[in-house]
Amino acid sequence: MCEQNVNCLVALFDKKNQELTFNVLKRRLERIIFSNIVRKDNNISIVDSIIQHLCDEKVVLVDTSGLSEYEELLISIVLARKILSYAKFLYQKENFQKISPILIVIEEAQRVLQQKENIFSQIAREGRKFKVGLCAITQQPKLIKEEILSQFNTFCILGLADEGDRNILKSSAKQDLSKLEKEIQTLEVGEALITYPGAPFAIPVKIHWYDDFLEEIESEKEESKMKIDDGFY
Repeated sequence: MCEQNVNCLVALFDKKNQELTFNVLKRRLERIIFSNIVRKDNNISIVDSIIQHLCDEKVVLVDTSGLSEYEELLISIVLARKILSYAKFLYQKENFQKISPILIVIEEAQRVLQQKENIFSQIAREGRKFKVGLCAITQQPKLIKEEILSQFNTFCILGLADEGDRNILKSSAKQDLSKLEKEIQTLEVGEALITYPGAPFAIPVKIHWYDDFLEEIESEKEESKMKIDDGFY
């Protein structure tokens, strides 16, 4: 489509679509094709490699820090579609029950879980049937469509100062959070409340900084080694 004349495209479709429609589509396609994240070589496919790593039960981290928001969302959508499509294909196989589930984690999830229907809202609704889960990270849950938010079984709630954010969580959580609004508002860094269907109430947790955890492990190893050496003679 990018290489064809717009007038030719209009004629090709028996003038059922206006020239303006094709101009918009052409600009969007050109933006995708000529971006730095798309290659015309069919032998190069990072998507297939990612799918294979996930099937091997590996964690795949896609670094999008150097990309524009448009490119970041494009990559996220392509990968999510491919993962769900592959999971649906495996669903028809006899050994589907032996396949490990896949969890897609996306930051700033309110960008893709608002009013418009897309692949992420589809995964939130039906992904669990095909062993594909969605972990949506957001600081503004009020911007996520309430019907989609209700599809999430587990909430890890950090401190939220905005009343609108707290209200949307109260209406969507599996437990009654009405008496915990003050606690949610005043949670400190690293503190959280976890709610899920298997718990009778919201569970308070303390999340440690991962780097500190690694240092603590190394310190314990050194202390253990020193005790062994000291008592050897």
